[in-house]
Amino acid sequence: MAPTAPPRTLIPEELWREAAQLASTHGINRTARALRLDYYSLKKRVAAAAGTGQRTPEFVEILPGGLSAARPECLIEVEDPGGAKLRIHLQGEAFPDVAALTRAFRECRP
Repeated sequence: MAPTAPPRTLIPEELWREAAQLASTHGINRTARALRLDYYSLKKRVAAAAGTGQRTPEFVEILPGGLSAARPECLIEVEDPGGAKLRIHLQGEAFPDVAALTRAFRECRP
């Protein structure tokens, strides 16, 4: 008769805690491979031990006009052959018709 493997038992919680401490120092993948543990189970325990589980934010700032604090900005410089220059600095979300501005600049020059 062939020998049978002993039935698997659950890993004691104390060993999971120690494995999580090792993983936080040496990395989850490396520790899981060395100790032959499930990567995702170890990852959950490391996150729980570090207190980095899913948390709700305490404060959320919503800016007018969207969630981005960055404002679009553009600088356009046009120079005609006579040396006259037009400089347009655009900032914010509403841009004027730049083509019409440059056309008017070219047409008003002698």
